[in-house]
Order: sequence, then structure tokens, then C-alpha cells
Amino acid sequence: MNQLEAEAELSKLIKEWLEHLKQEDPRGMPGINLADPMPIPDQRKSVSLGVIDFKNSSVIGLSKFRVQHVYSDLVEMQVTVYLYLETVVIAGQYSLRSILSRSQGDYTVTMIDVNAVGHVQLEVNEDGHLEAQEFILDMSFEDIQVEFENIGMLGSMLQTLVNSLGSVLFESIKGLIMIEVNQSMRGELNEKLLLVPKRFPNNITPLDMGVAEGRRWVRDQGWDPLRLPSRAFEYAGIRLEVTKAWVTGASTFHRVGNATITIEDNIMSAGIHVGTKRLEGFCHWRFTALGLLSRRGRARFALDSLQVRVVVSQPLNVEKKAVLEELDIELGNIQVRMDGAGTFDYVVEYVVNVLPNLLRFQIVDALEEPLKVKIQEVLDNLDLEKVIDDTLLQFENSSKTTTTVLPELAVASTTVSEEAAQETATHTEPAPETTPE
Repeated sequence: MNQLEAEAELSKLIKEWLEHLKQEDPRGMPGINLADPMPIPDQRKSVSLGVIDFKNSSVIGLSKFRVQHVYSDLVEMQVTVYLYLETVVIAGQYSLRSILSRSQGDYTVTMIDVNAVGHVQLEVNEDGHLEAQEFILDMSFEDIQVEFENIGMLGSMLQTLVNSLGSVLFESIKGLIMIEVNQSMRGELNEKLLLVPKRFPNNITPLDMGVAEGRRWVRDQGWDPLRLPSRAFEYAGIRLEVTKAWVTGASTFHRVGNATITIEDNIMSAGIHVGTKRLEGFCHWRFTALGLLSRRGRARFALDSLQVRVVVSQPLNVEKKAVLEELDIELGNIQVRMDGAGTFDYVVEYVVNVLPNLLRFQIVDALEEPLKVKIQEVLDNLDLEKVIDDTLLQFENSSKTTTTVLPELAVASTTVSEEAAQETATHTEPAPETTPE
């Protein structure tokens, strides 16, 4: 398959997935072609009363799985999938030879409420393509029904034995099912991954490449340096205003800890936790007391770190809208260096004690609510189905060139001088928001 055919095949497959996931209760997955029915080799089992042979047997129903839960560790590139099947049937012919009699006929073993747990590791191969390693699979069932035709006069005597044979037969084919999954599902998945034209370096995860793209996006949005809103603190006739505050370093963020994608009840949730390097900034302050004493000054400050955790959920039916579930912002310690207070040591002491908390409010105000509003606004206005269709159309019509994408490893924040910030700021400062004690 050449590149043109591969990209057309990938586009077709994505469209099939999208249509499939619009169902209320989707079963199976297009492109994952498990053998159903799956033939199994003839087997012979020795029992207390003789020997029983199983021939022309098949496993029926493996392709009718329902995805109950998916957990993806984007850092370790591991995926765990929990599947559910209402029934899995083993059917074929048997022959029983015992001292007392012989019998033969059709048999069925029906496993009810079957649960399967699959685990797979993804790696970037030497060619830069994602590749699934060996699947690890386990299966269990809640109940079992066994039926042997023509069991004859030994039916009541053999009923307990027959019931136990169903479990024995199921355990014996679990290994065969695992082989089928590895040969079929793993092979199918790797074929689909080869269709993805983007290649990745094998020394950095695709997730961290995405974070590097996010740093560039933050700078393109003009959020580094970041202008902070004015704020004031007032108590017992003493007022401290903080204005013309700027902070640099917002685009130095990197992944902190894990990042996951989970799927449950046909809803996908994606969560990531990022943190910045040291943030630095400056501000103007004004101290007044009882309308009699007034002092102005400037301060420089440093924030150890800023961490943001985001969780977004999206129904698998892309006709529905995504929702911002969580946005948490955590700030590290703030250190302040003052100037402009003259010899008023008590003013300096007061400002140094109050200013870090004001700056903390300002940074959170500048980020938390605007980010929530902006993210949800983007999600509300996003027609994901149209975006995917347009992207696939562009993908199909674009020049078919494959390039290796390298991440932006060096992270350098844009700095801003007080003079430049002063020019950028409007001449008329808005009235600072007052924070009561």
C-alpha cells in the first residue's frame, strides 16, 4: 500500500469509527476484525467414566464486545481496556466413550456476563511509528450453561461432570483466544498505526511533543509576558494598591506527573497536569494610611512555580459538546524585593507582609476565571464533527509528504522591561479591585 492509499484508508476508517460511536450502545469496533466464529482445535478430555472428544468446535460472539472502560497512561504509553460481552458460546460436536455407554451429538457451552481485561504497551519503533506490543488478556464469566445432546441414560449421573466440563473447556480455550487477539487485534492495530503519516522521535513521548506545541501556542496568544489585573487591600484605614503588574515565564510549562485519557459510559475524559519554571515579575504599589500618609514604590517578585490541572470530557458521539470538568491552579511561594519606601521601615514591613497575598490573588484572577471562560467558550463553539471532517478532507487533498516532527526542547520565556510594560499599559489605570480582610 502506497502513501496515497494508506492515507485514504486511514481517513475512511476514522469516518467509520465516528459513525459507529454515534450509536447509543456500540458493539465491537470497525477495523478490529476478530474471527467470529473463531474455530478451535479438536480436544480430548479424560473424565472419570471415560473419554470425551470435542470436534468441529468454534467460539461465537467475540466480536460483539462492549467497551466498558479504557484507561490510557499517556506518559508510559500504556492502555488498559475493560470489555464486556453478554454471552460467549462454544459450540461443536462431542463424542463420549465410557464403560457403560457411548453417546455423541452437538454441544453448546454458554458463558454469561463475560468480562475481559486487556493491557497493551505502545512504543515508537525505529521508523518513528507507534507500535503495539504484545496484548495481555484475561477473561472471566459470572455464569455458565452447558448442554449436551443425546447424553442418554447417563444424563443425570453426568450432569455435575458436564457442568464442570464447560469451565474446563473455557479455561482451555482462553490461551487460544489470547493468541487470536495478539495475531488479529495487535496486527490490525499496528496496520492502522502505520497509516498515521506523522512520525515521532523515539527519545520523547508524543505527549511531551504536544506540550511543547502548547508552549508555542501560549506565546502566540500573547500570554507571556502576562499582564495582571490591578488589585487593592484595605483594612482599618490602611490601603495598599498594586497596579501595572506583569509576570513572565507562563510559557515555560512542562508536564508534571501523569496524563491520562479514560473512557467510561461512552464519555472520554482527558486530564493533564502541567507546571511552570520560576516566574518573575514586577509591579507598582501605593500605600496610604488614614488619608495622611502616602507612599509609592516598585517591587519585583518571584514565584517558585505555577501548576495547572485540567480535565475535559467529550462524549464519543462527536455531535455532542465537550465540557470543562476541572481547572485547578496551584501557586508556589512568592518572594518580594522592595524599593521606593524610603526610610519608613514600618511601611516596608507592612507591604512585604501583604503584597505576596495580593499578588497571589492577582495571578489567580488573571488565569483561573479567564481560562475557564475561554476554554469552555472554545469547547462550546467547537463543532468537533465538522473539524474532523474538514481535517480529513484537507488531509486527503494535501500533498503527500511525510516529515519527522521534532519537539521544541529549549524553553525560553519572553521577558519584558518595566519601560516596555509601561508603554503597553493604558495611560488610565482601571480602579483596583478592593480585597477586604
